[in-house]
Amino acid sequence: MSKKAYIRATWRVGLDCTCPYCGKVVNLLDFVDFWEGLDLKYGEASDLEYVMCPNCDKDFECAFEV
Repeated sequence: MSKKAYIRATWRVGLDCTCPYCGKVVNLLDFVDFWEGLDLKYGEASDLEYVMCPNCDKDFECAFEV
């Protein structure tokens, strides 16, 4: 009988966007304040929401898509 390899799979959930002001790609979920005031669930599409870029602190509208 052969041994089976033990492989790990790591979950990664992200909500990536590019800031229109500084041009950096950010995962909005990496920032603690992201969920504050939002009525949104993981994997849900939504109309435009205002978000703040954690790099340059500028606000912009972002549509969340699946």
